[in-house]
Amino acid sequence: MAKILDVKGRRVWDSRGRPTVEAEVIVGRGTTALATGRAIAPSGASTGAGEAATVDVRKAVHNIQTRIRDGLRALSVSDQEKLDQRLIDLDGTPDRSRLGANAMVAVSLACAQADAAAQKLPCGRNSRVKSAWRCPCRRSRSSAAARTRADAATCRTT
Repeated sequence: MAKILDVKGRRVWDSRGRPTVEAEVIVGRGTTALATGRAIAPSGASTGAGEAATVDVRKAVHNIQTRIRDGLRALSVSDQEKLDQRLIDLDGTPDRSRLGANAMVAVSLACAQADAAAQKLPCGRNSRVKSAWRCPCRRSRSSAAARTRADAATCRTT
């Protein structure tokens, strides 16, 4: 079972030239790295009342490299629900405004991708991701089937 060795955050630019957050999760056994997962937080234009809060990209990167890294290090990457709940607990706000939804989504997806890579599976074929992944920034639960289809479409291996 692979455990999280390190979590890195960086600022990258999306297809429209806007800065966004990328997370990289390195997993392994002991101190030996086995796999890496990377994900970029989508920067949607939606600003509805029910939306989770994003933070400035620089702050999100800082949160990934400090609070999130410290909170997730040494956790098993195979338990996606536990990882997502840990992100929610670390944030502690109903709208995800402390850590930022952009940081939380990028890290959650990178963890799912790292787990799949450690198993040498494409992320969409990873049964643990299909059954467990729920965006940590969602306020309400949607059907598992809809989540699985949407999540498998957005997650790919490196």
